[in-house]
Amino acid sequence: TQQLAMLIETVQRHEAILKEHTEMLHNHTVLLARMDERQNRLESLTYEIRDQVMGMAGQRAGEAHEKQTLRRAMSIFRGGTGGSPERPNVQRRLRQWLRPLYETDQIPNPQDDPSLSDIIWWKDGKVIVGEISIKVDRLDVIRAKQRAQTLRELGVDAMPTVIGEEWAMDETKQLAQTEGVEWFVGGGFSQGLIEFRTLADTDESEESL
Repeated sequence: TQQLAMLIETVQRHEAILKEHTEMLHNHTVLLARMDERQNRLESLTYEIRDQVMGMAGQRAGEAHEKQTLRRAMSIFRGGTGGSPERPNVQRRLRQWLRPLYETDQIPNPQDDPSLSDIIWWKDGKVIVGEISIKVDRLDVIRAKQRAQTLRELGVDAMPTVIGEEWAMDETKQLAQTEGVEWFVGGGFSQGLIEFRTLADTDESEESL
């Protein structure tokens, strides 16, 4: 009987120890799960911050490229005048061209509005309506075409143009050719821009059109 009592006591102690170990294992499992969750959140946050940093870096690079292109426009186009639609002289010219729309109370949607182009440049009666990107994509091509078309419908000899360092895809160049959009990409000119560069650059460029 004494041995049985001792055996029962031993079993009970082992059961208590096992229960304690089971609780510890459960607590460790919960802790590990929480740590995994926190690690996943941290990794997600890290990726998000990285994407934001890369996005801001890309945006700054794009803005720098656009500013540089605007400053080089005189050399790129071999004369003429214009610039960003933010410039007063370009705003005056756009207001003149778009006046018929204002008189009918029509407002172009952003995709068609030449006031949102990256560059407006004119020489000898012809106007470039351009989009500037480091990598020219299909949206640049479509925007250039539609914004130039808005001016064409108002009687302006507008030429849609894209300017950049490279094409986003080979198909983008083909799209530009199909849609009649001129280009200055990677240092090369389309035929339309080659002809634009040969136009006379006179002192009247500012007041012509």
